[in-house]
Amino acid sequence: MDKKIIIMITLLLTSLLFGCAPEEKVYVQDDLNSIHSKFVSVGSDLTDLQKDTYWENDYKNKWIKDSIKVEFVGNNYFSSPKFLIYVASSDRGKLVNINKGDTISFEGRLSAYSYWNDYVEVKEAVIIGRG
Repeated sequence: MDKKIIIMITLLLTSLLFGCAPEEKVYVQDDLNSIHSKFVSVGSDLTDLQKDTYWENDYKNKWIKDSIKVEFVGNNYFSSPKFLIYVASSDRGKLVNINKGDTISFEGRLSAYSYWNDYVEVKEAVIIGRG
């Protein structure tokens, strides 16, 4: 039996047995640079309270597709000066092929921002490709 069919049947049975449907991904419309400008940049017009409220309501745990130019690669993440991208365990093996200076496209879940450390964090990222 096709692997995709088995997965679909498993998801359907799980939702029927436990009364829940698989999570639907909700994507933000902004790119990472816009999000950084809104929540982290010194020039943001938002107050700290507004940032926290908007983040919790409109961005946190939402999905994003974007790309960054890589400056550093660790065991479970890649990063640039403004973005920290934690890779899903299923894609960690791909990190060894990423070099400093590569532009990497990914899909992941927005998880945090830090005004003091000047970054936006994404978790559960899946590497889509280069460019």
